[in-house]
Amino acid sequence: MLNRATLAAVFADGIARVRSDYANQGAVSGYGDIKTSCVLLEREIKLESIDRLLGWGLVSEKAYRHIAKTERPMTYHYSNPPLMYGLHALLGHAPGADESELARQAFPDGCCCWGTNEVQHESCKVKEQSMAPLALLQQAGEWSKATSLNMQLIRARSAEMERSCAVA
Repeated sequence: MLNRATLAAVFADGIARVRSDYANQGAVSGYGDIKTSCVLLEREIKLESIDRLLGWGLVSEKAYRHIAKTERPMTYHYSNPPLMYGLHALLGHAPGADESELARQAFPDGCCCWGTNEVQHESCKVKEQSMAPLALLQQAGEWSKATSLNMQLIRARSAEMERSCAVA
């Protein structure tokens, strides 16, 4: 996520500069988060982790129910509207909502939010759960420990990106 101060810094020299900076990141393809990270690093904007950000997508209803009830993330990445409504009800923020109907809409076959990744969808259907993304949290035991491990990964990834961005 980029805050307003970051956006102002990125666009301070105009849209043409931003387009040029993205185009000149040849070693990094597309316009995704990695290329944006390179553009931010070029402007000496610090990258930071946000506590309690569920920054990966889950697929199974079991995984979402577990993480929503035990860890209470502030955000859920790769969510679609039915999932958003279902989570809202699950967390008690939709009085009078039919939680089971919302869950049925969000997880028609026990799975959700696979987008175009049918392999991920099939894996969820076969296993009835996709808890692999929770391994870090389960290993760490709680958000504070998971955040510490996550920060170590982010520092290592930031150093790797700085090297990649420098090559581009």
